[in-house]
Amino acid sequence: MFTWDAVQSELQGAVPSTESSDYINYWTDLTGVVTRLLARNIYVILCPWQYNASSNDTDIVYQGESFSATDFAEFWAKFSSAVNVITGDDQRVAFDLINEPHTHEESGEVPVDLIIMPTHGCWTFRAALLGSVTEKVIHDTRCPVWTSVHTEKIHNPVYPYRLLVCAIDELESSIPVIRKAGEIAAAFESSLVLARAVRSSEKRTESEIRLRLEQLEWSGEVSVPICIEAGDIVDVVTRTAARQGADLIITGRGRSTEVLGLIRSHVFGIIRESHCPVLTV
Repeated sequence: MFTWDAVQSELQGAVPSTESSDYINYWTDLTGVVTRLLARNIYVILCPWQYNASSNDTDIVYQGESFSATDFAEFWAKFSSAVNVITGDDQRVAFDLINEPHTHEESGEVPVDLIIMPTHGCWTFRAALLGSVTEKVIHDTRCPVWTSVHTEKIHNPVYPYRLLVCAIDELESSIPVIRKAGEIAAAFESSLVLARAVRSSEKRTESEIRLRLEQLEWSGEVSVPICIEAGDIVDVVTRTAARQGADLIITGRGRSTEVLGLIRSHVFGIIRESHCPVLTV
């Protein structure tokens, strides 16, 4: 971990800063540690640790003050380029945007409509790192999270979406997810298919599940085909999406103590195995 303020003396300034010997020495020490670790074939994750004196904790601040998305993007472009020059673009070096970013009551909450996590184009180590971050974000946040396909080769997602697959679990509790999927489908004028796995331990038969789904109160609002198959949730959902040629999978995110917890425990598996982006709502 390093301190952003110690490598850039002012927002949108040079990285590394050469304003004083303190900045030069800090950069020399930081990059020296990185090169020594790489010489021992140790993977390195570089992450800024930002301390906010007003909250006595880590926070998204620069020198104790808030900053813009442009400032942050500009810093990372310069920082990563400078590190890559020193390491020869060594793929054993990964970048973690910021350590445990969060807001405090002192600084207020920032409303977010959607988090986008592009995970394509990652080689194995970085994909594993980003995968753990994705799982944490989905678990800890309330707003929808869009994730791209997990593959080393970059695929441009189809847009606007033509066909959506909505993964559902328990019937009544899936209504909000189905309605949200219906809203998205209507907005893009795309088709929608529901995917439901029947587990070996389940007492209801496939026909009983299908009948109950058709009787739910959302049926009058959203008329969609239902694909029900026996098997593992991840396999059934991703297989249905691939077979249908889906452009996006939509899944719910209940807590493990709720009835949607089974889908929640399989969300990252769906993200990892899907051939198309996944939107967790």
